[in-house]
Amino acid sequence: MYNIRMLFNFLYIALTFLVLPSRVDAYLDPGSGSLLVQVLIGAILGSLYYVRLHWNKLANFFASLFRKNTDGKNKNNQTK
Repeated sequence: MYNIRMLFNFLYIALTFLVLPSRVDAYLDPGSGSLLVQVLIGAILGSLYYVRLHWNKLANFFASLFRKNTDGKNKNNQTK
C-alpha cells in the first residue's frame, strides 16, 4: 500500500510539472492593477460589514440571555 501511495504522489508531482508552463510572460497594466486593488478593498469592506451586521445580532442574543428578569421571578426557580 505504501508503494502505491508513493507512486501516486510521484506521478501527481511529475504531471503537475509537465502541465504547468515553466516561464510565463505576463503584464499587468495600470488598469488591471487598479481593478485588483478595488476588488481587494471591496472584499475587505464587505466582509467587515458582514461581520459587523451579524456581530450585533449575536451580541443582542447573548445580552437577552444574561439580562436580569424584571418581573422578580427567577427563571430557574419558578413556582408551580
